[in-house]
Amino acid sequence: MSRIPKSPTKIKNFVFILLGVLGIVLILVADIFHFEKNPLEEGVPTFDMDHLVRSFLIFVSVLAIARGFIGTNRPSIPLLPRNGSPSPNRVIGRREIAKMGIFTTYAFSVFFLLLALTWSRAFNGLSREDRILEWVSALLLFSAAAIFLASVIKFSRFLKGQTTFKALLLFYFLLLFVIAMEEISWLQRVFHFESPAAFVNNDQMEFNFHNFFTGAAENLYYGGSFFLLIALPFLGLLYADKIPNHFLRMAIPRPYIMVVAAAAFSFNFDMWDIAFTQITFFGCIIVLAVTAKFVTDKVEKNMIWLLLCYLILQQLVFLANPGIIDPIVRDWTLTEYKEFFIPVAFFTFSVDTYFQIRKRAFVKGR
Repeated sequence: MSRIPKSPTKIKNFVFILLGVLGIVLILVADIFHFEKNPLEEGVPTFDMDHLVRSFLIFVSVLAIARGFIGTNRPSIPLLPRNGSPSPNRVIGRREIAKMGIFTTYAFSVFFLLLALTWSRAFNGLSREDRILEWVSALLLFSAAAIFLASVIKFSRFLKGQTTFKALLLFYFLLLFVIAMEEISWLQRVFHFESPAAFVNNDQMEFNFHNFFTGAAENLYYGGSFFLLIALPFLGLLYADKIPNHFLRMAIPRPYIMVVAAAAFSFNFDMWDIAFTQITFFGCIIVLAVTAKFVTDKVEKNMIWLLLCYLILQQLVFLANPGIIDPIVRDWTLTEYKEFFIPVAFFTFSVDTYFQIRKRAFVKGR
């Protein structure tokens, strides 16, 4: 019996992905043996010719991986959800909520950029420990976790039999809850109790686990957020026909969530030379550019291109103006802003998922 030959297109796509992954591995090897540094080492960005070539190779590698996954897929999609049939009880539709989420996110982003350029002292001050930015970030994570949990509890009858979907929602709940508790050192910052002896040796001498391996934890958080909020929804729209049911589709962020989340990944300075930071930044730019080509509505398409250009501009401003960052206050100021916008995206995702479930439960119950 003759073997069925594999599709040449699939082989070509696999080769693109393989070359991209190999390129990133070689970059990490070069970090150790050529640049002689820890791949997770932070510091002032370097822009000599070697590092510029390195950034170009990272971009090409990410582009190759994206090209491999895109393949021949050319979906035609709306960026924003449609409102559906008019309802006298509906004050605002899903489309308006999505617009509001995007507008609010980028209004804050522009405000923070202008604050950095005009009043860097306040910009740095907002990022300090126990200031409003950190507390709002934690509250958004707690709120998102609570909404995912509420979705499982409130619609338990409607979701009966949807074990995988409920497990994913509970996974989101647990993940965000743990991250939020780590952010406030498991309520230590609320009740001000002393750190146990085993925890006084971590970076901040606080009752949390991530400060035992701060650099790795940060990269894991940012990389994981990139996967869940950017890469996963991008793969979801490329392979929508492979998702077995609409419940699992609701467990994947919709395309507009990618636009909201992308705001987080252009707040880079001290971690810019880390390969994973550039992977997430270039990944966002590539994903938004490709998504813009897939979007059918011209206004939505132009909006994505406008925001994409803004993200590139914002990142260049931060990299070109090291004076914005005050090392006396903290040289990781921008990571706190990144850690604000990531929870904003998770919160938006949780609200969007809740209303999707509610809509389907309402339709089924009619």
